[in-house]
Amino acid sequence: IRDFCLSRGLGDVYKRQYQRRVRGSYKSSVMQPFIAFATLFLLSLSYSLALTQDDPEIRRALMIFYESTGPKGWVNTDGWGSNSSYCTWIGVTCDSVGRIGLSLNAWGLRGILPPELGSLERRVIFLELERNGLTGPLPPSYGNLTGLVRFNVEYNSLEGTIPASYGSWSLLTVFWVSGNFLTGDIPYSLAPVLRRASQDPGTGCRLSGNPFNCPIPSWVPIVCGMGCTPPTGPSTN
Repeated sequence: IRDFCLSRGLGDVYKRQYQRRVRGSYKSSVMQPFIAFATLFLLSLSYSLALTQDDPEIRRALMIFYESTGPKGWVNTDGWGSNSSYCTWIGVTCDSVGRIGLSLNAWGLRGILPPELGSLERRVIFLELERNGLTGPLPPSYGNLTGLVRFNVEYNSLEGTIPASYGSWSLLTVFWVSGNFLTGDIPYSLAPVLRRASQDPGTGCRLSGNPFNCPIPSWVPIVCGMGCTPPTGPSTN
């Protein structure tokens, strides 16, 4: 009798343990989808918050650029000036570390290039602004954009000289300024920039169509297509 009672008592213990395991397994299986959903929601929320945490200096410089280039004539102004992240504004690209690029080719821009963009230093990686109506000089402050990889302002109405400060663009591989009204001498500080750009397979150096001073410096790569205007003669382009 004693053995029977003991065996029955142990059976009840095993039964209760089994029931607890079943209930625990059921709760776990029911909760797993909710846990997965909550995890995805939190990840999505953190990503959205990251997008809205804009760099205030970049936002300010972009808005100055916007106001300086005649936004009423832009092809499209989606997002610009809104409270949304500037990474969502049309023509603005952001990379994973917070740097930006502008791609507004043939976009109806009118006005000057604002010097304030130069304050962004390594936070700008490209400026693609060709075939617009930009006027005035190339800002010397853009020499501070030492993270710049591409600079394209072809076929605008820019004038004056190329600033010597652009020689600090040690990462630049595309330098396109053709089809403007740039004058004067090419500063020697640009020699390494032009040499590096001229090695790009897609001819990353373009200087043609500007009335630069003659003679053309021997250190300017031929592939850059630089022409010049003699003091009393027509352009040699």
